[in-house]
Amino acid sequence: MSAAVKERSPEEYKAQEQRLRAVWANPTGWRYWTSVNNYQIGLWYGSVAFAFMLFAGVLALLMRMQLAVPDNDFLSADFFNQAFTLHGTVMMFLFAV
Repeated sequence: MSAAVKERSPEEYKAQEQRLRAVWANPTGWRYWTSVNNYQIGLWYGSVAFAFMLFAGVLALLMRMQLAVPDNDFLSADFFNQAFTLHGTVMMFLFAV
């Protein structure tokens, strides 16, 4: 009670390959941002983490410039406190995690 196996022609294999390539191709345009490809998501994650690291690094440099000289007025006290808090938050929650 076995069914006969039908042999496929090379044209059928080519047509099937073309359909599979169309289905598995990377999305273009706005659909690119809805991709579920692990490699692309990893690149996005790494890029965003690097951007947040740069942002937090700039904040750290600003704070170090303020603290380099006594009685420096490079940053106001209020902005220094905001930069300190934002630097810590970005490094802990957006870069490290």
